[in-house]
Amino acid sequence: MKKKSPLKAGIIFGLLMVVFAAIYQYYEGAAVDIKLLSSSLVGGLVGGVVYGGIEWLKNRNQP
Repeated sequence: MKKKSPLKAGIIFGLLMVVFAAIYQYYEGAAVDIKLLSSSLVGGLVGGVVYGGIEWLKNRNQP
């Protein structure tokens, strides 16, 4: 089983959050809000690192 590092998982989640926020802004007809996009990126990164850390703690003693 190939495992992702917490940082890689965080980057992927962060990019997905930015894409979803941009799509939402486009369909709502709102102007591009840099604060919303950056907060989505930071939130995704933090969530990914927390998720990766939990997975690492669960699997650290397995061969």
